[in-house]
Amino acid sequence: MRVASPPPNIGLIRPRLMAALHGPRTVPLTLIVAPAGCGKTTLLAQYAETFDGPVGWLRIEPMDAAPDRLRARVLAALPDAGDRALMVIDDLQFLEGSAAEAVLDRLLVEAPPRLRVIAASRRMPNLNLSRHELAEVAIIDAEQLRFRAWEVDRLLREVYGEPLPADEVAALSRRLAGWAAGLQLFHLSTRGRPLDERRRAVAALNGHSKLSRAYLTRTVLADLPEQLRRFLVRTCVFDTLTASRCDELLTATNSQAQLERLERLQAFTETHDGGHTFRYHEVLRAHLCATLAEELGESGAQTWHARAAAIVAARGAAVEAARAYARAEDWSAVRRLLGEIGASVAAEGLEPWRDLLPAWLVAEDPWLVLAEGRHRLAHGQLEAAMSAFQRAETMCGTEAGRARCRSARLAASVWLPGGPGPRTNWSGWLRATTRRHPGVVAVESQALDDPAGPLVATVGYLLAGSIADAGRALALAGGEDRSAAGLGARLLRASWAVAAGDPNGPAALADLAAEAERGYLPWLARMARAA
Repeated sequence: MRVASPPPNIGLIRPRLMAALHGPRTVPLTLIVAPAGCGKTTLLAQYAETFDGPVGWLRIEPMDAAPDRLRARVLAALPDAGDRALMVIDDLQFLEGSAAEAVLDRLLVEAPPRLRVIAASRRMPNLNLSRHELAEVAIIDAEQLRFRAWEVDRLLREVYGEPLPADEVAALSRRLAGWAAGLQLFHLSTRGRPLDERRRAVAALNGHSKLSRAYLTRTVLADLPEQLRRFLVRTCVFDTLTASRCDELLTATNSQAQLERLERLQAFTETHDGGHTFRYHEVLRAHLCATLAEELGESGAQTWHARAAAIVAARGAAVEAARAYARAEDWSAVRRLLGEIGASVAAEGLEPWRDLLPAWLVAEDPWLVLAEGRHRLAHGQLEAAMSAFQRAETMCGTEAGRARCRSARLAASVWLPGGPGPRTNWSGWLRATTRRHPGVVAVESQALDDPAGPLVATVGYLLAGSIADAGRALALAGGEDRSAAGLGARLLRASWAVAAGDPNGPAALADLAAEAERGYLPWLARMARAA
């Protein structure tokens, strides 16, 4: 009986995932469940190499759906369970709906307590996880497998040997949404090319890549019934999918069942609220949008995007409507909506819009220029940010808008060499700790009527060398909110834990870096990574 051996360990070893797999030794079963190309097999191989005991490896094949064959292959692959052993099972999805699933369920229950099983599948296996023998099941999903921006940077540098500048790394991470196979395909298509060409390749990622489209067609769409494939293509025009939106767009009544089926099949479709709303993975969505244009023609696809925009606009989702109108290239509608949502766009920065809006539109809208300034500031490009804030202030037609631009410019100016030092918010106070005696600023910050006051005090005391006082201030710091100040307090707390030898400290820093990345605070993500 042939027993598959693990593939060679290729790729970036990511400590946060290895820590999740090592986990408590009492967990008998760990499931890695994610769509194709998310790095499941690579992670299994990396963990198997580090396991300090005998390892058995079994890659399921379609023929293993026969119960007798599966039983024989599992028993042949089982390692000698001494003090501690590991059984790795890959491609579990081939057993879906077969009688062999019950055989595997029984074998897991009867496994010796010293045997740990880690299985990977594209879909959640039909196992009875309510049994007390499997009560402590750990699950690693697609979100955990997603490459964070700093991991993409390490992958390009350490594994592929072809690094990219920080802005391109961020854009590559965003456009591929951390998809492992997409990163590999990008490397294969740009390997050995000059840096300028690789940078242009990042900018050109729009769903038309032959390699990624062929991969998605072969591994995701080929297994779907034509009805589901058509549903995917026609509904890719929504950022967020709901049954009512899809039903109205398609003049149908069964969209909820279709969405739930796609999510169950792990067809790059996910829900985080129990099935009320759904999202398609950005890589799949780009591919679907390209397919939509091929099937309907450019003009027909734009009409379809505009139809989706009208549906979400009628439901009060102005931001999403603006994005849909941008895909429809209806710039008058985008301008009209920017008048309503410009302040929120400016607050979140231009990054989520960068792939949708032409440069001329960004240059002539004050809210978008302000958003561009915030983007530059977030990446530490202070002079460019100041220039954008000044242009936005000149362009604004209302005093409220001009005041917002002035406030952003003033907040950025405190970090310029020799710039003014007003302490109008927590950022100005934090800057003051580097310009005056930090201990004095720390004491003065106790009068600061701002939740970030303890954060300022902590930094001030640390810079002054007063470790005990810093510890007491840190104990009072918030950090439960997702503001920059709140995440900054969490950064100090996690760094403190690492310095104190707390084994949970590194994981807290990794979680913080991911949250800062999601909140578009790249400077804070870099600080967490450095810590």
